[in-house]
Amino acid sequence: MNPTPLPARQMSPMLLTAYVLLLLIAADLLCFALHLGRMFNPDFGTEYFSLEFDRGYGEFYQYIKEFWIILLLLRLGVLKRAAGFFVWAAAYTYLLFDDAKQFHERMGSRLSQSLELPEILGMRSQDLGELLVTGGAGVVLLTLLVICYWRESAAMRRFTRQLLVLTLTIGLMGVVVDMVHSILRHVASVYDWAGFIEDGGEMLVMSLVVWYLLTVTVRDGQPLESVVRTLREALSRVVRLS
Repeated sequence: MNPTPLPARQMSPMLLTAYVLLLLIAADLLCFALHLGRMFNPDFGTEYFSLEFDRGYGEFYQYIKEFWIILLLLRLGVLKRAAGFFVWAAAYTYLLFDDAKQFHERMGSRLSQSLELPEILGMRSQDLGELLVTGGAGVVLLTLLVICYWRESAAMRRFTRQLLVLTLTIGLMGVVVDMVHSILRHVASVYDWAGFIEDGGEMLVMSLVVWYLLTVTVRDGQPLESVVRTLREALSRVVRLS
């Protein structure tokens, strides 16, 4: 009688999340390559290759990641019964809605016209209106997060701090770099690179957010001791096994 074969060795959940991150980054790099090909040669491919084109391939890829983030946050909220996860889900729902419907661009345009906002430091009045809309939404969401922060457990507070750093990095790309991008609109070469840095940076950090939430999920909702150290250790294991 042949012996019963041993079960195949299973991949650890933490290692699996590292592989998912590498796949996400690989897709990011593909989008970057298509964008750069279009940037250097306007006849290359289609306008959907550009990261700055509305409803382009890169933008739809971001929608998918944001949708995954929302689902993971909702799952964590149900699993741990913590309000903070639901507030974070609302924040990323706003980001998805804003990206898909250009909410802050449309409301910023209306606000600049109704308030007759001036141009400041090279920014158009619409840019200032967009900044006010984004700032207003940020204040509302941050207020809700602060309320939850003081009422939740120590683990939930650590989670909020870690995700806040990642989210603020997305904001840095989406608001600060975007403002620089707008100011440099008359310098064609620099303008193109500023747009690439803005959109490319957002894509990479969003991939990190997906990885972070997957990792927290496989840890049964427990935040990481150190995001950087966990990421470094997971990627090191992937390299050793390759």
